[in-house]
Amino acid sequence: MSYIGKKEKQKFTQKMKSFFIQHTTYGIRYTKYGFGLIEIVIASAIIGTALASLSGVLISAFRMSVADASRAQATFLAEEGVEAVRLSRDTGWQANIAPLLVGTLYYPVFDTEAGAWTLETENPGLIDETFSRTIVVGDVFRRESDDAIAPDGEPGATFLDEGTLRATSLVGWQTSSSTEKVELMTFVADIYAN
Repeated sequence: MSYIGKKEKQKFTQKMKSFFIQHTTYGIRYTKYGFGLIEIVIASAIIGTALASLSGVLISAFRMSVADASRAQATFLAEEGVEAVRLSRDTGWQANIAPLLVGTLYYPVFDTEAGAWTLETENPGLIDETFSRTIVVGDVFRRESDDAIAPDGEPGATFLDEGTLRATSLVGWQTSSSTEKVELMTFVADIYAN
């Protein structure tokens, strides 16, 4: 066993005194161990605010992506409705398009046995349990001056074009807060004279 000499004991004592003097202010000892309570509260508040903001952004982004997906699907369904009218025209204007009444709601239905679209007056129900789709036909008027299609309500000399109809495909669906819709319009003419 070794003993500490007097000089070594004095050196050790001097080092300890200088240590306590450096780490003591007016008799109060302080240390630099970890965080204080205030730092923990402030850090928790900052992290909590950041997480709340992030969750709000994620929820909004999710809602927008669902809304965009529904709008895209509705747009495709409306385009399919317009194409159903065109295909009905192609298979026979006199049989399929000429009998349609202006302003009446029609529902495009695909007949799987015949492999063709028909425009029915009876509602077949919702598409994918979400979307409703209707077709409405309207008269087309042309200007006498240049034979161009006249916008609705345009004053002046116009005549009814019996070989052309305006077809509007309307797709609607219910969201949590409102009813949304997509509407596409086209002109259908008896180009095949059938």
